[in-house]
This record gives sequence, C-alpha cells and structure tokens, in this order.
Amino acid sequence: MLAHGYRDGRGQLAFLARPLLGRGFRVIALDFRAHGRSEGARVTIGAREAEDVRAVLAVARGLEREGGRVAFLGYSMGASAYLLSGVEADVAVLDSPYDTLEGALTARVRRFGLPGALATTIATEGARRLGLTLGDARPIDRVAQLTRPTLFVFARHDPWIGAATRTAFAHVLPPSASLRIVPGGHKLHFGPGWRGAVVDFLARPDE
Repeated sequence: MLAHGYRDGRGQLAFLARPLLGRGFRVIALDFRAHGRSEGARVTIGAREAEDVRAVLAVARGLEREGGRVAFLGYSMGASAYLLSGVEADVAVLDSPYDTLEGALTARVRRFGLPGALATTIATEGARRLGLTLGDARPIDRVAQLTRPTLFVFARHDPWIGAATRTAFAHVLPPSASLRIVPGGHKLHFGPGWRGAVVDFLARPDE
C-alpha cells in the first residue's frame, strides 16, 4: 500500500510500483479523502485520514488471505495517518511523519517568521477549523506500540521535520523499529538510494 503526503495524490509514489511488482507485491495506491479523485472537502493532515488507512489495509488483508504479506509505505501525512490508525501492516516504511499535530502546524506557521506564541495561537485556530484540537493527533504516542518491522526515514534538511522531531522518534523506537537519516529535504530525497533501501526493506524475508 502506497500512502501519499499532504495535498498530493496516489501518483506521488507511483514510481515505486514497478520495482515493488518486480519483488512480487501487488500494489494499492490510494487517494486520501479530499485528495486526488477521492471525495471530501476537509483535509485533517492525518487525523481523519487514519480511517482511510484502516479501510485500505483491511482490503489489502482480504487480498492476501493465502499467506501473503501486507506492506505499507507512507510519506509525510500518509506515514502519520498510519501511526494514528492503530493498525499495522506486516512490514512498513514511514517516511517523514510528524510527531504531533501541534508541532506540524506550528512549524508551518513559524516559517512565516512569526513569534512562537502567535504561531501556536494561529495553529490552534487552524486545527479548530478542521474540527480538531491540537491534542487530537499525536503519531509519536503510537510508536512504542509497534510490533512489526518498521523503518522510519527522515531527511536531514527537512524544514518541516527538524532534528528535535527526529530525536523524539529515536527515543521511543521499540525493538521492531529502526530509523534512517537520508540526505535532502522534504520531497527532495526520493533518489535511487532511497528507492533501493525502501524496496529492500519492504521485501525483506519474514523473521
């Protein structure tokens, strides 16, 4: 299953379909609600999109009833939605998830050079307009509960997911998870090395 980022669509990770098919996977790429061809008017940056992850993983499980494995690759919002869904694939790669909705929204507002307190106020109002509170979405709280092989990937120069967030994730990784830092920024690190590492991890043999 390929799960795209905020304000993108199922085509964002489509370049991985061929190498995954070559490793024996069937590929499902979804458009989250209010993205691409999906219906909806409200994007919640992972909070409600978690329901989409649960639904599509259930479909994938149904297709693999004969012993096949279900693999998940989520980028940015897609990775965060996976964590918030409360369900797991057999193996997963989570690229650039945010730690908390508050942190994600505040980081984006601060990019405009606003003071921290004002940025938090604006982020709070933005969440309210989405029908959320800032405490509704905390993907990082789910990490310690992961039991299946999971690779977290972060870009070293990502302006949205900084060093403090990467460190926070590193501190709560369970034995089933690992973390990799790659060169580049947000959306600017999908090179051949990244592609090979992602496909190899998803196709790793059962342990």
